[in-house]
Amino acid sequence: MFCKRFLIITLFIFSLTLANSKSLDVNSNDFSAENDTIIMFFGENLTPEKLSVGNINDFSWTLTTNNTVLTGSGDELYNTPLQTPGFYTLDLKPTINQDHSHNDECNHTLTPRKIEINTLPYKIDFQFSKSKFSKPIKADVETEGTTFNIPISISLYELNSINLDRIKLVSSGVNTTIIGELIDLEKNYTSGKNNLTFNLKGKATADTYIMFDVYNAEKLISTYYYPNKITN
Repeated sequence: MFCKRFLIITLFIFSLTLANSKSLDVNSNDFSAENDTIIMFFGENLTPEKLSVGNINDFSWTLTTNNTVLTGSGDELYNTPLQTPGFYTLDLKPTINQDHSHNDECNHTLTPRKIEINTLPYKIDFQFSKSKFSKPIKADVETEGTTFNIPISISLYELNSINLDRIKLVSSGVNTTIIGELIDLEKNYTSGKNNLTFNLKGKATADTYIMFDVYNAEKLISTYYYPNKITN
């Protein structure tokens, strides 16, 4: 199956012409689905996009963490939120014959899979519908001096605060060079409603659409689509 994010970007481009102290410093581990490692926020469910294993109903599964073992089959897995931070091991075993055939193209490999899952002790919800730019982005005009404010909601698991100084904002689109740097790098964020404000720099070209990816230190991505075509 196609990764949802890959499909969105492809369509986007085609249409255009895109703790001991009870605190946590968020700054480790790269996301790498190809290496059978998934990093996600606590309380989230696994999804087809996170797993990228084809049709989950072709597998039975065992999910293990510490002394807890859960077993099941098929898309029951997607209704099993990982409520406790830590490391999980997911074992997938094919339940149908390897020589199965499909009427449509088969784009997955039915072999046993072992996937390591790192569930983080915090969660960030980006409220992009309430986000604001200090001024509109204009074609071929340097954005330095423009700010982008994103309201967020933070949930913490047995932590008093987290530092988000390694969050990055990067634009995507045809010939866009806009990036954002978090203004308050020293701030520690607590549970509840907060705001992230980025200083922008770089340019976007005329008659294009752009989007902004927000990366945390673990390379988890949330995407904001700039609502207007870039014009002069």
